[in-house]
Amino acid sequence: MAIITQLKNLFVFLFVKNIFKILFVIVFSVLFFVILFPKNELSDFVSKMVSDQSHNQVNLAFEDMSFSMANSLGVQLDQVFFEMAGRPPITLKELVASPDLMSALNRKPYGRIKVSGLFSGDAEISVHKHRSDGESKADQSMIAVTANKIDLMGLKSFLKLPFEMHGRADLNTKAISIFQLTPPADGSAQPPFTLVEIPELTLTVKNFDMPPFTLEQGMALPFNVPGLKLSEIVLKARLFDNTFQIQELQLGRANDELTGTIKGNVTMMKGPMMMPEGYELTTDLQMRQSFHDKISLLLPILNANRFVTPFAGGYSFKSKVSWRMGRAMPSFDSAR
Repeated sequence: MAIITQLKNLFVFLFVKNIFKILFVIVFSVLFFVILFPKNELSDFVSKMVSDQSHNQVNLAFEDMSFSMANSLGVQLDQVFFEMAGRPPITLKELVASPDLMSALNRKPYGRIKVSGLFSGDAEISVHKHRSDGESKADQSMIAVTANKIDLMGLKSFLKLPFEMHGRADLNTKAISIFQLTPPADGSAQPPFTLVEIPELTLTVKNFDMPPFTLEQGMALPFNVPGLKLSEIVLKARLFDNTFQIQELQLGRANDELTGTIKGNVTMMKGPMMMPEGYELTTDLQMRQSFHDKISLLLPILNANRFVTPFAGGYSFKSKVSWRMGRAMPSFDSAR
């Protein structure tokens, strides 16, 4: 869950707090000033505006800028250098921003962003009006995100995860949100972004490889995590009412040492960080002898070995796994 939380917080920081300012305001203004500035000065000009708008939290530079007319009027940046506070820098081959100009005038962050070379892959973010919230009369926005062939090792380095992972990931998701970019008339404090729901999320990872590692942070004693190689991982999920529902997590294929499914719910804490406060999962897994040997010492420690059943060619593991904040370890019960 730590990866999901980091990605969500990163999404909020990048898109909500900075992307609107950086792209839908700054790039929009650049459309009118690009003919007035020499090209070799444009990068410095935009970099300064980005730095000012993000309170020196984001650094953006590029080699060239041009207009893009592929589908709609936009701005194309080539060889983009992107850096945010506390994270390793990212180099993008190309970034194309196509804001909805009329919506931008009304301070609505509608439009499309295409990125090439993001962790050796491609990504696209589009935002459009979804519907109005009847209670608050606020406009809800639909955010669609697609990403293809994202290198997990590059993502690991950017997120500063404590373990290595290799493979390529594809993401397809939609999120319903409310943007509050204009301060309320009564002067009350309101967050600029409220996530209402993620109605669909599909994450596919090909050729996943996680070498063994030792987890020490937050643990009473060092915890040895066995390595894992899977031909494919497919996650289908949604988020609503502070519940991350794992509709199905499909692990591996027929020839992998671990295959099966995981389903269940993860309860998230209310608030901007949305940290997990508990989960209840149902596992239906099959493992080969080689993987069982890797976790044979771990199963008794977790009191989970009673749910392992041998069969011809390996072992099955069926259990209901639950955890609540304040517990050191999860509990395992019968899945029936």
